[in-house]
Amino acid sequence: MTYVAGILLLIVIFVRPQEFVHALEGLPFLNVVVALGCVGIAYEFGTGQQKDGKTPQGKLIVAYLVWCFISTMLQSGMPGFTIVKTDVMFSVIFCMIFMYGSRSPKRFLGMTAALLGVALFLSTAATIQGRSPFLCVELDQDPEARGSGEVKSIGGECETRRDCWDKDESFEDDPPFVCEKVGIAGTFSVAGRVRWRGKLQDPNELSMTCSAALAFAFAFHGLLKGWWRHILLLFSIAVTMYCVILSQSRGGTLVIGIIFLAAFVKRFGWKGALLGIVAAAPGILLGGRSGEEADASAEERTELLREGFDMIMHYPLGVGVRTYNEHTGTGLTAHNSYMLEAAELGLPGMWLWALVVYTSIKIPYVIGFRPLAGIDPKVKAIGNGLFVAYCGMLVGIFFLSFAYHSVLWTYFGLSGGLYGVARASDPNFEIKISQKEVIGVCVSCVLFLVLLFGWLKVKGGH
Repeated sequence: MTYVAGILLLIVIFVRPQEFVHALEGLPFLNVVVALGCVGIAYEFGTGQQKDGKTPQGKLIVAYLVWCFISTMLQSGMPGFTIVKTDVMFSVIFCMIFMYGSRSPKRFLGMTAALLGVALFLSTAATIQGRSPFLCVELDQDPEARGSGEVKSIGGECETRRDCWDKDESFEDDPPFVCEKVGIAGTFSVAGRVRWRGKLQDPNELSMTCSAALAFAFAFHGLLKGWWRHILLLFSIAVTMYCVILSQSRGGTLVIGIIFLAAFVKRFGWKGALLGIVAAAPGILLGGRSGEEADASAEERTELLREGFDMIMHYPLGVGVRTYNEHTGTGLTAHNSYMLEAAELGLPGMWLWALVVYTSIKIPYVIGFRPLAGIDPKVKAIGNGLFVAYCGMLVGIFFLSFAYHSVLWTYFGLSGGLYGVARASDPNFEIKISQKEVIGVCVSCVLFLVLLFGWLKVKGGH
């Protein structure tokens, strides 16, 4: 039951069919799937189908969630409880469903295959959107619907937004028209950059999500037999790289470059590094943005980092979850997950979050790269893929406010599931975080902030 809920949850939170499939509209689909997952966890432990719920992430996740409530409610009072419940607690619940829904070799392989499948669907949808002509799109004028980017009608082709309304007609407010590329399921681009729905409306977040999942395509290629595995890998590379190029995401190009580099080094040793760079070259050279718009975006992000340090100085315990934008001149968030945690939750929150990240990465590293008797070689190989995916995401989240994002917490859950698989094969297997490692992670966080502060000082500005 938990496994089925996990597969459905991947579809619901990433693909979001409840928003464009008429039969599902108006149904509390997400709530039903989450409830199914929670009931499934309780049932499986209650009936003895699962006996070992241990994971090295568990206590850290609980401590992190508690600190989110404390830090946010100190600044916002009771409204802060609702903010954390919506933005953090649900990500933690998703994490638990993925964690306990993938605690057998078959389930873990199935869950990671489903994640890859979802990412390939999103990349394909982005490709279809990016290859479409620019059309006039009228947005729903209802404030709530318009805010979510719902399409009211689609007109003819256009070159600029002005082409989409009668020049003789005057609008007192911002006209509800855009000139964008229209894709499937009522999606459309933003400034010509491909995107999806919900959590992946941002082109950068879509790009990183698809790029990270590409690591599993390399992993499954090494496991499967037959000629069609080559077709699957080539298709995965082509559609994902094209999605990254169409998203014009500079962070996405870095992530896919790292995924290629890590995958080829893993396969061919350090000699494969050059091959990985060559393979990733099209995405790196053709992706991203340049010119005045890119320069303005970079300067805007730099200023947001400076404002983040002001928050750290004035609010040592953090400004609270999802309130970074309330303390900036532009109303934007950090666009850097590490700074986001330090500013919104203070150093204690940043340390706890970093320890969750570190522990989640250590699990696939130990299982994938160190000898472990009894574990299914297929699971070990996918564990390698999970580690490679993390390598890319660690860089990607430097450019995104991704700390509470359900995509990142999905991977945390998969790490917990992988740990359960290892424990099932060897009950004596354990991964512990030593005091030395805790100190190392905390010192690294401080060092990161010091180096970032120094870079901003050297760069100059306000």
